[in-house]
Amino acid sequence: MKTALKKKSLEESLSGHTAQVVEVVRTLETPGNTNLSKQLNFFRENLGELLVQTDVQYKHRSKAEELGVLTPDEIKLFFEVASHYQDDPDFDPLFAAQLTRLLYDSFKEGHNGFELSGDCLTRPINGMFWGLQSVTGEDRRMSLKYNGDGHGFNSLERVDVHLYGDVGSSFGRFSKKSTFHIEGHADFYLGHGTQNCEFVVEGNVAHSCGTDSMSGKYVLKQTVGPRIGQNSHNSSYEIQGDYLVNKEQSEYQKRIMGNCEFSTSSRKSLKALIKDIPAFLEGSFSFIKEVRGRPSKNKIIYLHSDGREEMVKDY
Repeated sequence: MKTALKKKSLEESLSGHTAQVVEVVRTLETPGNTNLSKQLNFFRENLGELLVQTDVQYKHRSKAEELGVLTPDEIKLFFEVASHYQDDPDFDPLFAAQLTRLLYDSFKEGHNGFELSGDCLTRPINGMFWGLQSVTGEDRRMSLKYNGDGHGFNSLERVDVHLYGDVGSSFGRFSKKSTFHIEGHADFYLGHGTQNCEFVVEGNVAHSCGTDSMSGKYVLKQTVGPRIGQNSHNSSYEIQGDYLVNKEQSEYQKRIMGNCEFSTSSRKSLKALIKDIPAFLEGSFSFIKEVRGRPSKNKIIYLHSDGREEMVKDY
């Protein structure tokens, strides 16, 4: 039987936080409290009670009018104070889902340009920013800057992310119509299963970048691991550093990819791409049952230093 954890007061949660957080939060437990204190109390009261992100979002939505909307600065304070509870085994689903709701509701109210820092986190948080999206039917796009290593950021829609740190495996997975500028290195399966997304990576990228992506754009500025673009369609990959591939990996790679464009300014990477990118499809896409033997329609382009683009292979 699980032992219930004692809920800490906001006073008890202040240890180690900035003077700004301490000054603001000390007033939150007084009657007639603010939207920020209501959101923090919702978090504390449901820690250990709501263990599934969808349950968190449903309950939070049902209390939206009562809880109120936070400004971007208030969301920063919520993020830092709530992070004090990250050692609780039930922290992740509640924190991640409530944070997504706070950002969405604030954006819907007209706020934007959100900036958060993961300096207060001591470990990756499962599901963080999962399902974050702009308001359906509006032309506005949500903008989020995050300072710290990124894990998750999955299933985003119409969100522009600028991240200052490294990102974990499958970062951005299943996102749609979003952009990701990563000022660090990226682990394997970057952008897996995305649609109409753009990735710019300033650091190295591990293997299997862009697998199962549709209509994606990848600008990769340093070393890129093997199996790029596996099972992708109508996507472009610009490799500015070295592309790593060997015979065994190349045979795996040649299963399938179609109508993709690979460009590079590196002669070494050009040779690797010519060896690696298939002229014919040798399998099947999930959205096309059988394409074996069809021309791949892939292109390989060399980028000259004077800006010229030379078509090297047009299958």
